[in-house]
Amino acid sequence: MNSNITHASDIKQIEVENKMLKEENNDLRDKLKNVLPSTQEQQRQDYLSLVKTFMNVSFYKTKEGYEERRKQAKEIMSEELFQQFYPTPNYEYGEGLSSKPTDMKLYLHSHAPTNDTLEVIVEFTNNVTDKKQNKTDTTRKLIKVTTQKANEKWQVTTIDELNVELL
Repeated sequence: MNSNITHASDIKQIEVENKMLKEENNDLRDKLKNVLPSTQEQQRQDYLSLVKTFMNVSFYKTKEGYEERRKQAKEIMSEELFQQFYPTPNYEYGEGLSSKPTDMKLYLHSHAPTNDTLEVIVEFTNNVTDKKQNKTDTTRKLIKVTTQKANEKWQVTTIDELNVELL
């Protein structure tokens, strides 16, 4: 009988410890949410965000939202690159043609804060759909996106295809 009392006491103590550890975990989780990234990490996130936006405004093509994507592209691309992706103010690919980048993976080359040029390697799947022919072509692409800083603002200046694979 004494062993049952000891066992019950041990269980109660473990339950109390478990509750305290859960509360401590929740407190630490809350503190972690409030921790800001380092300056270097924030810069890295900003670079990758710029390239992700570039990918969405340049490889995502549908008639819906074309004007808005065009405005975004104007802000983040060099004039030459902008003319390559948006040569006209209106969507020119037709009603039934669209493309969408998916499964994007971005790889930032090492970067010194004093450099004004930055390269990001982007690996993604591009799905081009032609609704008129009821056909979707899928390719796996690897591209190098080069950005440059001018007037305290980063812009995408060039892209180079490194590899294209039909799926």
